[in-house]
Amino acid sequence: YLRMAVIGFTVRSMLHPVLDLILTLVRYGRKEGWNNFFTPWNMFVMFSELASAYWIGDIMFRDMTDEPSNCNYKDTDDPSKLCQFVRHPVQFSMAVGLKWIILTFEMMCTPGFGRTVL
Repeated sequence: YLRMAVIGFTVRSMLHPVLDLILTLVRYGRKEGWNNFFTPWNMFVMFSELASAYWIGDIMFRDMTDEPSNCNYKDTDDPSKLCQFVRHPVQFSMAVGLKWIILTFEMMCTPGFGRTVL
């Protein structure tokens, strides 16, 4: 069940920037919508969302399509039989780190946290 929840949140993270673009264009019109959407803030958040979703989705998809694997890295001699989280720790760390960055930036939009930090 946890894997399906992660895949659901990954799909949400991939669709979120597209939905933001569509809603911005509907609300502000074509020209002003493009100008409002393509700001440095939105571009960074969009890149972070898409990169994080891609990396975690890639790990989860490869782990689901591979043969059953062993996540205990101490008991195996063949690295190809390890699970994706153990074989690609940097990719997993980047996905988690980007999610924390997104959370921090989104918290800066709230009055209590944003006004204190900024």
